[in-house]
Amino acid sequence: MLTCNDAKDRCVPLMNCRQFSKLVRANRSKEASFKKLLRQRICKPEVEVQNTHVCCPKQQIECAFNGNGVCALKANCPLLQSMEEENIPQESLCYVRNGKSYYCCTDPYCVIQPGLCDQDHTDKILVSPPSAFPKCMIKRKVGSTVPKQLCDYNYAPSNSNDPADLVCCGKEQPNRLIAHIKAAKLAKKPCGKIDSNSNKVWNGTHAEEGEFPWMASLVYRRRGVSCSGTLIHPSYVLTALHCVKPGLTKVRLGLRDLRKAGQSTEMQEISIAERIPNKMYDVALLRLTKPAQIDGSLVHPICLPLYASLRMSVPKRLTIAGWGLTENQKLSPILLKADTPVVASGNEECPKKFEVCIGGETAQSNQCPGDSGGPYQALDVFNNEHMRYVQFGIISNGQASCRSAQKLNNGLLVGYVIDWILDNMII
Repeated sequence: MLTCNDAKDRCVPLMNCRQFSKLVRANRSKEASFKKLLRQRICKPEVEVQNTHVCCPKQQIECAFNGNGVCALKANCPLLQSMEEENIPQESLCYVRNGKSYYCCTDPYCVIQPGLCDQDHTDKILVSPPSAFPKCMIKRKVGSTVPKQLCDYNYAPSNSNDPADLVCCGKEQPNRLIAHIKAAKLAKKPCGKIDSNSNKVWNGTHAEEGEFPWMASLVYRRRGVSCSGTLIHPSYVLTALHCVKPGLTKVRLGLRDLRKAGQSTEMQEISIAERIPNKMYDVALLRLTKPAQIDGSLVHPICLPLYASLRMSVPKRLTIAGWGLTENQKLSPILLKADTPVVASGNEECPKKFEVCIGGETAQSNQCPGDSGGPYQALDVFNNEHMRYVQFGIISNGQASCRSAQKLNNGLLVGYVIDWILDNMII
């Protein structure tokens, strides 16, 4: 066979196809059954190479380059977007299809949700990750059962036991903005994109330089206090209300290791001009005395759920980040990250409609004291044109000590307070 006839197959190196690599590792490559399968699946790659290639179903393709990854176009992999094509190591090349090169991408969000990154988005519709909110039917179409506050447009009463607060929300077009006059202005500003050439290992404990360029460390007069925030606009940081203490004076941006605050040339330390508290929920805005400089590589805003499709959805897996306590009950000077499953609000274990809960039986990580104010974040479709990092929640309700990963922890849904956030921003 010279070409792969099935649209789901890709012509990849033999050892990149799980079906074949398992047999090779089991020393079965000399068996007649292996040789027969190889004759049926062998293919000629678009780019001439020495090693044997086989037609492999996309879900069977595996790659490893500085960590386990998925095969993706350069434009779809946040780790590769800022690199010139000629500077990407050739050993990371997975395959070439229709003249386009697919590389081994180890970005955590691509690894967690490979379906988001392995598509050629030039001629296909972008696909959001599966939502943690339950599915429902509205006008014979699939929707999501969400708190009414998260549904901007088309909804019907839910079959839930609590129909007053939950509705069946119809699916919205990815480029339909929420019904707020400032949504379009903020959506036009750059957000959620990483500009970094660093090699990141998705399941590591420490975040790498530039991995979360929106992270803000809150600075207090008194030592031992730790809270985080996120840059959502050059002039605004989003955080938890309980982090806004009397001794809060400034924020630090572009800093991964807090011990190097006096050594970093790209760190920005900016005083706070105004503290804007929310009177009902654990959320606050910090207006900075001057806009942050976002033309470098280590400081960029994160995206908010400004589109209806984002507001009515929370991915089933989110990533948390912060400088909070570790299992040793000591604050971490280095920014930490963790991937965790979501239990959507309205669930029996997560009854408050304005909350997002994380943890559960499959969880291996959880938030700790000191992580408060930081983000629950994930890669998602932004304006039907880009895959961007979106903040779906704010870490709050910090415990007195680190809980086990299986214990539920909670935060505030950004979509629930997005109108309040926009009301209080000067854009």
